[in-house]
Amino acid sequence: SPTVLTADGDGRNDLPIHISVEMKSYRYFTVFDRWVQPIFSTQDFSKGWDGRVNGIMQNTGSFVWMAEAVDFMGNIIQRKGSSTIIQ
Repeated sequence: SPTVLTADGDGRNDLPIHISVEMKSYRYFTVFDRWVQPIFSTQDFSKGWDGRVNGIMQNTGSFVWMAEAVDFMGNIIQRKGSSTIIQ
């Protein structure tokens, strides 16, 4: 995932945040706010976070994400990172 995201629709670094990897199954993809509260979560990795919380686009800020999946060998794959939204 990119580390800086924009919501300006120019096709570069636009939202949504999502993980696109070939896996057997996906356990979760969760985005957290700066207070470490979950603000988005899904088990469908084709659906990413669009930068909104309760329908409201979030202001410029940093967000942490965590993901867990199972590969075709049965290994649990965990990834985490942070992304910054700029307006």
